[in-house]
Order: sequence, then C-alpha cells, then structure tokens
Amino acid sequence: MKNQNENQDEKRTYNIGEAQVLVETPKALLIANGETDDQGRPAGYWVPKSQIDITSDIQSKGDTGDLIVAEWIAVKNGFEVESNEG
Repeated sequence: MKNQNENQDEKRTYNIGEAQVLVETPKALLIANGETDDQGRPAGYWVPKSQIDITSDIQSKGDTGDLIVAEWIAVKNGFEVESNEG
C-alpha cells in the first residue's frame, strides 16, 4: 500500500518543453532529444503514455507544443528537476 508521500511523488509533473515525437506505439512515445545516433538518425528517449500528463499538448505523434510528464520519468531520462522540498 502506498503512503501519502509516494502518491504525491506520482502526481508531480515536469514540463519538458517543445518536443517532437519520432515514433508512437500503443503504449509509448519516442521523443527526439536533439541528438543523432551513429547513422545520423534522430535519437531520443521513450515516455510511457501513462506518464504523460493530461494537460500536455503532446499526447500522440503529430501533436505540437509542450510535453508534460510525470516528474520521475523526466528524471529517469536525464532532466534536472528542481525539488520543492527542504
């Protein structure tokens, strides 16, 4: 059973900003990270659709605007998230 702090952590969001969807699957989006792979193709990171906030402009391939995700997935993908605690 989750305690109240764990539930609050799940509700925190992070605005990644303008994002481009490279690939969409039934469960996730591959988001471009502005880099390229060894063969010159755009590189990126996966975001589970379940972790995209309902207020996000981007929900599927073809959408434009800001991508808002659960804070933990932003941290997992290398974004520096400032903590409001302490």
